[in-house]
Amino acid sequence: MYLRLTTRRIEQFDREIDDTLTAEIIGGGYWLVPPQSSCSVVIAYIGAVVPQVIESCDELNHDSPGSTAVLAITSADRLHRGWMEAQRMRYNGMDKCSAQVEKLLGAIDSNVRIVTVTDGHPSVLTWLGAVAGHRVCGLGVDRYGESGTLTELYQAYQLDAKSILSACRSS
Repeated sequence: MYLRLTTRRIEQFDREIDDTLTAEIIGGGYWLVPPQSSCSVVIAYIGAVVPQVIESCDELNHDSPGSTAVLAITSADRLHRGWMEAQRMRYNGMDKCSAQVEKLLGAIDSNVRIVTVTDGHPSVLTWLGAVAGHRVCGLGVDRYGESGTLTELYQAYQLDAKSILSACRSS
């Protein structure tokens, strides 16, 4: 069972969950929209921002089919811990060891940009750029104490679809 707790109601996707997807979800991330050969930007997200991410991806892929992929992060902690452990193992001579995040990012070219989106601090995901040297633009909550409606706050913190589109186009 996979649970994502949030105070915001999010429509769930209908999909087949096989053993591979289950392992990826538990491992910390999976391709919600897999990269195509023409992929130039990946939107990596965690949290309740998925509607804005999907809206942005759909618009970008409508304008340029296959240009945008979406990496769903189910646990930044598991991805990061796995990456650190794989580095330690390689340091100790286990050269063939690779982490879940390395396998995921291995599906994209080194010139593909990553835009990270989280309803938390951007540093939760911007480390993804260090895995394989990708250029990263991090969107998230970088100051606290603001109040407003969800729409107002998402605009203020650049978590709305318009801001995500802008980051994808200019990063």
